[in-house]
Amino acid sequence: RITKIFITHLHGDHMFGLPGLLCTLSLQSSPDGSRAPIDIYGPLGLRSFLWRSLELSHSQLLFPCAVHELVPTRDQCPAEEFRDFSGLDRGEALAQAPPGRVLHLDPGEDSYLLLEDEQLAVRAFRLFHRVPSFGFVLEEKPRPGKLDVRRLEELGVPPGPLYGKLKSGSAVVLESGVTVRPGDVLGAPVPGRKLCILGDCSGPVGPAA
Repeated sequence: RITKIFITHLHGDHMFGLPGLLCTLSLQSSPDGSRAPIDIYGPLGLRSFLWRSLELSHSQLLFPCAVHELVPTRDQCPAEEFRDFSGLDRGEALAQAPPGRVLHLDPGEDSYLLLEDEQLAVRAFRLFHRVPSFGFVLEEKPRPGKLDVRRLEELGVPPGPLYGKLKSGSAVVLESGVTVRPGDVLGAPVPGRKLCILGDCSGPVGPAA
């Protein structure tokens, strides 16, 4: 099931298909009031485009969606091509537009933190193009290292549930009263994988890139 959609920039060949994709997903869905929204991330202006497309075509989705807009900086495109879309959502006509956050550049990280949980983080980075563009980086959190079975045996840890607790980062107390901590039996953490998704651009913008 699709739960997240990322739009790099607002050229037609990268966003015109979004309303149709959502309508297709809706046709394949059943009404479910408890369903979590599909999160859509993209440049400022995407929310207005999507809402107007659905509204003008009288399209109704059977699931909620939330549009999270990234506010670009002026150095992401030629000066004559920059458009300020910050006022698009001020009219009453957008009162029923999909909800979502407006995300600004974090100067300290030189990126936009889109989402983060125990397993991974997703950030957006600025790219230079004829219109402001963004690249998306998905990075897994480090995973616990391998259990040292020989060390477990030396410490008297019996195979079974205690292995799982140690692997998950919890200390265990043996019947002998000895406390075994994860650091006693785990190898070095395994670095997470990183995936970069870049659309049309001529290069990165900012030091973090």
